[in-house]
Amino acid sequence: RTLNVLDSMGIVHTGTFNNQENKNIHYPLIVEKNNIRLAILNYTYGTNGLRVQAPNIVNYIDTAQIRADLVRAKTAEPDFTIVTIHWGLEYQRTENALQNQLANFIFNHGADAIIGSHPHVVQPIRLYYPEQTDSSNYRLSIYSLGNFISNQRNRYTDGGIIFSMMLEKRDSVRVKDFSYLPVWVYKPKKATGGNHFVLVPANADDEYYRKLHMSDEDRSSMNTFYKDTQSNLGGIPETIPYIP
Repeated sequence: RTLNVLDSMGIVHTGTFNNQENKNIHYPLIVEKNNIRLAILNYTYGTNGLRVQAPNIVNYIDTAQIRADLVRAKTAEPDFTIVTIHWGLEYQRTENALQNQLANFIFNHGADAIIGSHPHVVQPIRLYYPEQTDSSNYRLSIYSLGNFISNQRNRYTDGGIIFSMMLEKRDSVRVKDFSYLPVWVYKPKKATGGNHFVLVPANADDEYYRKLHMSDEDRSSMNTFYKDTQSNLGGIPETIPYIP
């Protein structure tokens, strides 16, 4: 049903398929934008106890399958290959050894960037340099984006990041620039009861938050999230938010 809804709304997706034929046709996902050809692959460690029933298919983390998929992706002659992956341990603010090993495996078999999720908190962004290459040619692993729209309110879980990469195509495609926008989940009360869930940039100016009528308590929680995120992503540039 989820796949049907996504298709009806024109939302591009990959990693889950309603049968093997669809997977054979549509995986890896190939997207072209501004004369740059992207290959996108997707995997998960599990499905929260839900059983995958045939003919449906979910891409689980399996190194043999990942290797085969990356080989197949190369036949589409992409300029840049991205692996999105649901991995790691919940609420751990640093990647674990298994994530690190898997990242190296994925890069060694042809991926250019990894975008991770699952831990519900922001984890570091690491640069990996292939052997015998110049320092401008690197791979990126975003270990965990944290939470996006979420009702979790404990420290570290009440926000996440939107990650941005700028790709440049000359003789080949490489990451020209990258940055992140820290976003916090603001929950103002509805007049009819309950709450709205509003993503706000955590690094905007004071005037923006005054217009939102954000309470001092909310401002304090958001600032804590912001400082924690800056600390965990030290040295990674921030995106300046656009406030209309």
